[in-house]
Amino acid sequence: MPERPATSITWVPAAFLAEQQVSAWADMPVWVPADEENKGFHTMTSAKGIAKGLTFRPALDTARDTLTWWNAQPSERRAKPRAGLKPEREADVLAAWHASQTGEKKPG
Repeated sequence: MPERPATSITWVPAAFLAEQQVSAWADMPVWVPADEENKGFHTMTSAKGIAKGLTFRPALDTARDTLTWWNAQPSERRAKPRAGLKPEREADVLAAWHASQTGEKKPG
């Protein structure tokens, strides 16, 4: 199996994302802030389904299969992702967040 690049998760408050004009759902697919308008979104229980035999596949399997599907798309399609922040924009937002936590000025 090929070596995986190092990754990390940075939790950034919804208010900061709003200040950075990062849109829920459009820029951050499947994410919405837990504010008054969206309170309870994504909090349904699966208990009834599980009781009737619902099972879940491992997240690693889903990620692997999604990447396999994505890599099988034509190069023209892969060149234009339709969801999520562009890597450069994500890097800018993360740099601004980290700078706000250390009191540094945002690079650039």
